[in-house]
Amino acid sequence: MARKGIPGCYIRWARGLLSDRKAFVSWQGATSPKRTFSEGLPQGSVLAPLLWLIYMDDLLDSNPQCSLVFAFADDTTFAAQGSTLLESESFAASSRPSIFMVFRMEGHAQHN
Repeated sequence: MARKGIPGCYIRWARGLLSDRKAFVSWQGATSPKRTFSEGLPQGSVLAPLLWLIYMDDLLDSNPQCSLVFAFADDTTFAAQGSTLLESESFAASSRPSIFMVFRMEGHAQHN
């Protein structure tokens, strides 16, 4: 967020909003234990779409040539196009490092 020029006070506020969140369920007199959430955005939050766009902006900006990124809400699809299947596969393979780099920078890399 700082690289995007967002003032530090807003970054600290967002960090406070998203860190050490606890929740529990209460139904018909029974209450579950509290659970701490350390990842993700609160569902239904009006800030969730904005924070997601800020998070995804680096990935969308670093889109390698001949690859396509389709993003809507929290769904993202990566595709590659070429004149032949082999060329498309080559472009897709060359895009992987850029995609993983963005997620590593944000601390959320997962290799499946």
